Formats: sequence, C-alpha cells, structure tokens
Amino acid sequence: MSSAFLTKHPLLLLLSIAPAVLAAGLLAISFHPPVYKRIAKWRLPALIVVYIVTRFVLFYVVFIALGNREIGGDIRWFQRFGLGPLHGHVPYRDFVCLHSPLFPYIMAIPYGIWGHVSSGVLAFIAFDIACILLLCSLTRSMLGSDRVLDIAWLYTLNPMVWIVTVRYGQDESVVCCFLLLAVYLYLKDSKWLAPTSLALGVLCTKFTTAVGMLPIFSCSKSKVRDAFVAGGILVVTYAFFYTLVGKDILQPARHQALATEGVSITCIVDRLLISDNSHVILQRIACLLSVLVLCLVLYLAHRRKLHVLDILTVSLVAFLLLSPVSYKFYRLWYLGPLGIYALRSSGINRYSIYMTLLVLFDDFSFGLVSPPAKLYPMAVLAAGIVYFEAGYVIEILRGGPLACAETTNVPVQDKVPAGV
Repeated sequence: MSSAFLTKHPLLLLLSIAPAVLAAGLLAISFHPPVYKRIAKWRLPALIVVYIVTRFVLFYVVFIALGNREIGGDIRWFQRFGLGPLHGHVPYRDFVCLHSPLFPYIMAIPYGIWGHVSSGVLAFIAFDIACILLLCSLTRSMLGSDRVLDIAWLYTLNPMVWIVTVRYGQDESVVCCFLLLAVYLYLKDSKWLAPTSLALGVLCTKFTTAVGMLPIFSCSKSKVRDAFVAGGILVVTYAFFYTLVGKDILQPARHQALATEGVSITCIVDRLLISDNSHVILQRIACLLSVLVLCLVLYLAHRRKLHVLDILTVSLVAFLLLSPVSYKFYRLWYLGPLGIYALRSSGINRYSIYMTLLVLFDDFSFGLVSPPAKLYPMAVLAAGIVYFEAGYVIEILRGGPLACAETTNVPVQDKVPAGV
C-alpha cells in the first residue's frame, strides 16, 4: 500500500504502522541484559522466523493477498525499467529512466523470471540479504564474532528496513548494498575491486549514491589510482550510452523538480516558516549548504581519524539533515552502519526510539498543501528526527569508542564496551 494511499485512509495507516512500532519496542527490549541472556539460545531460529515474516510473508500479504487492488507508485516505475531491456529497449532513449543507466538491467532479472508487477521487490529483498551478510562480516572485523548475531538481529528486526524494502517497495537496499560492499572491499585493501565498486554503485543505482561513495573514496590510500579506475569506468559507460541516446543521458537530472520533500532542517523551515514564493531560493541555498556541510564533516572526520564506517555514517546523516530532498527512505543507506555504532556504544534504546520516529513520520503528510491536522504532528516528529540525527553527528565526530584508531581503516578491539 503506497504512502499516498494510506495518507487518505488514516485508520489503515495506523494499522499498517502498529506492527512496526511494536517491532521497535521489541528491538529495544531484546537487548536488555536479562532478556538478552534469556533468549540467547533462541535468537538464531527467531531471527530466521522474523526474517521470513517481515520479508516474504509481508510481501505476500501486501502484493499477492491484496492483489485485487491497484498497485501503483514507484513499483510501476520499476516494472517499466525492468521490461524495457527485456523488450530490447535502451534506457533514456526508448523509455524514461530516473535512475542510473545500469539499474534497468538489474530490474530486468526479476521481471524476466516472474512477470508480476511487484517482482522487483523480490530483487530488493535479495539485496537486503546481501546487506545483512556484509554487515555481519564488517561487525566481525570490528567487534568480534560474538557480536555478529547481534547486528543480524538488529537489522532483521529493524522496522524501518522491512517497511522501506517490502511495504513501500523501495530500491534503497540496492544503494545500501553497494555502499557496504565498497566499505568491505576498502577494508580488505582490494586494489581494483574497491574503486570498481564505487563506480558500479553509481551506475547501478542512482546518481545520489555518489554522496555515499565520496566518503568511502576519501578513505582510500591510493586516491589518484582509484579516481582513474572509478572515473574511467564511469566515462566509458556513459560514453557508450551517449552514442546511443545523445544528451538524454541527463534525463534523471532534468526530471528532478525544484522542491523540498521529506524530513530535514530545510523541510521544516520550508513548511513552517516560508509562506511566499521563496521556496526555490530556499531549495538552492539548501543544496549549497548540504554540500558544504558534507565537505566540512568529511574534513573533521578525517582529523579525528574515524573508522571508514563512521565516516560514511556521519557524512550521510549530515547531508540528509540539510538536503532539500531528504525522504525517510534514504535513511536506509546508513541504518546498518549506524546499527553497528549503536551496538558498540550501547545505544540500542536511542536507536530504537529513532527508528520509531522514522516509522511514524510520513513524507506525504508533511507537504505544502497538508491540512494543519496532518502538518503539525508531522512537524513534531520531524523535529524529533532532526534532534536525534544532529546528536549522532556531534557524538560520532567527537570520537566515540573507536576514536583512538591509529589509522582510519583499522578498528580498535580493546575499545569495545564489554556490556550490551
């Protein structure tokens, strides 16, 4: 059920978010020491059951059991993207594509196997599984093997993950997967695969993925070489599409409206303080500020010699705090790394509250034409989200448990808190 549809039906909206709020509460309770010890031997089978229910069962309920309704929104766009290459069509030239040029070819795989309108969501679930595996590997290297099951449980039960991936059918798990893959390859010091993953992350998802790839690239020990490798792949790929479609390779950029949407400081100012025709001016100022803040945060993060995962997290959080287009869906890009930070800093309760606020916030109820009964409650939630995110930025930049790392990419094992 799309958010736009649920916004018009308040009772259905409440019923649809109730399980997610319950999951956030269970997430916090499950890490309390007495409960944690009591359920320790059951967590692996419980994790498998929870994953099946929150991904595959939820997929069946939303898209198959309720299949007599009209499925719209971004799902239809993903279907068009997937069917295009299957019919021999080229992105930008033969059909409108709002993503990077290789994304339709990823979508062609699920739609080539099963022609259902929602087949693309199954691909997003596959990327979601890859995200969990990568998070487990990164957690093992940072916190030890005894915390691997913790991050898997945290990410599986996290309501924002399965709401974005399955209920809303968004492609953010693809972005998240490529970001985590790039981090993993850089930590493995892979000379050629690491910069290749940076380029593929941009080519296979959307242009905004470059915002997340930049902090990872900044941690490279061979920036010139990696810039040539990643840049060469991007140039060759776009040159190929340019010979086929000409100037229309800029189609995704040209279709971006001058608007402020989602949840950020910019959106709050726009909704509550701007009443004239200054929306476009605010949007342009916010674009500039978000880039400047991103660069400043990157500089401070490297001065503090933070771990690459922390650099990725704090950069994305800071960018989305000011970005004029800052949907809550985009938070999925850093929720995995932020979950690792929550584990090692014993901040599960705060993490769970933050997830609850994100679940309750609805982008489409925080609009310019929303009535006060919808606008002001969403403004309160937006303020809470901004408060938590600003707190994370300040805390991570101050150092956190891994502040004493000798090099950016080397974690400190003896700084991990002993307790949960």
